[in-house]
Amino acid sequence: MQNDRLEFLDNLRGIAALYVLLFHVYRVSTPNLAPPPAFAPLIEFGYSGVWLFFVISAFSLSLTMPRHIATGMPLVSFATSRFFRIAPLFYTVIIYSTLHYCITRWSAPDWGLIAGSVSFLFNLVPKWSRSAVAGGWAVGVEMIFYAIFPLLYFFAKGIKARLITFFVGLVIYYIFANHFSWLVSNPRLWAQFDAGSIVRFFPSFTLGLLAFEAYVALKVNPRAKLFGSAALAAGLLLFSWQVSRSLGWGIFHRVHVDTIAYALILLSAALCQPRVLASRILSYYGRISYSVYLWHIPLIVLSGPVLQRVYASDGPQWLRFAAVSAIVLGLATIIAHVSYHGIERPSVEYGKRLVKKLSEAQRQTE
Repeated sequence: MQNDRLEFLDNLRGIAALYVLLFHVYRVSTPNLAPPPAFAPLIEFGYSGVWLFFVISAFSLSLTMPRHIATGMPLVSFATSRFFRIAPLFYTVIIYSTLHYCITRWSAPDWGLIAGSVSFLFNLVPKWSRSAVAGGWAVGVEMIFYAIFPLLYFFAKGIKARLITFFVGLVIYYIFANHFSWLVSNPRLWAQFDAGSIVRFFPSFTLGLLAFEAYVALKVNPRAKLFGSAALAAGLLLFSWQVSRSLGWGIFHRVHVDTIAYALILLSAALCQPRVLASRILSYYGRISYSVYLWHIPLIVLSGPVLQRVYASDGPQWLRFAAVSAIVLGLATIIAHVSYHGIERPSVEYGKRLVKKLSEAQRQTE
């Protein structure tokens, strides 16, 4: 059963990765490669695919934490697992991005930014908050949440506790966003810092924790699939509303409203296991989603001149946009496949072996 659950999570990760990629096909190139008007609102909303990653991450961590507890050293196991899952590929892309910067600009990089990115502390410093890697801000947010997660897992259990945590997070972000801009004198820099801060996205992660608690409570209910269908209907309606309006509600920033839609869809997927999420293609992209995420922007930048020429050719706009999207997807798939098998999987396996050795050493000393 656990393999099935992990499979549906991979499928959702695949959707998130492809959605973000499609958005960046449109936005990264200068001038932008505008999508057809009929699909523009949906594609322009693709930035929110990152929120879906955050919700899935919190849900998945809750699902796998018992495995770390079983080692007898849960914090060490969890931290080691997360580090070797995230850091090796991130460091590889930092090296690539630094070399690309030096070659294209003929100047030295900001070594403080590099150090902040290597330590995963860059989200805490306004001028470094976007990281040394394109799109890397989200990885920084994830890593800070990883540091917080064990506290939430052990000391904020249950739907009630996590609802309280969610609303406390909302209030803290509302105060932070509206009353702490004086911390950064440059308004543009403050906006960038705020947009990528853990303070903004902490409530989004707690929605993933809530979705997990709701799943645990409802999965044994005879009406579980009915609840899942209701969650799907509500999630899709809210998603459609946000695509067309992208609004916040009171202390709910629009990011949090968006994430409620994704949390409902995630809960539905967990309860119903819909056939649409039984796709081998989506599952494949879910497995390589981290590599797709980190490599697709550099690939769009490198292939920019080719994309612009293809997009400028004669033909319907939808066909030209589909062509440039297919080029980016093809390149990203090749690089991500190599990256996943050459960097991600070996790193994850090494982390597992290291945890096993540490666990066995601890048992021998007891």
